[in-house]
Amino acid sequence: MAGQDTGEGGGSTSSEFLPKTDSNTVTTSCPAGLRFDLNRYAALQAQTDGEAVDAVMLIPHMPDALIAWGHSFKRLPR
Repeated sequence: MAGQDTGEGGGSTSSEFLPKTDSNTVTTSCPAGLRFDLNRYAALQAQTDGEAVDAVMLIPHMPDALIAWGHSFKRLPR
């Protein structure tokens, strides 16, 4: 899954609705069930925004959202 969509149900790699960020490369693998859910999430995002996006393009934004959502993490000093 290192930056390349090999799962089914992907889409285009357009990401105009995603914020631009500086990036570092991280290689990881995920279970097939998670990959399936990521593709479903990307399809739902495409319906909501009217623009297809590849699930791989969403992954870098998900940890930020998870950390922002984490109540305990928010209380830690930066």
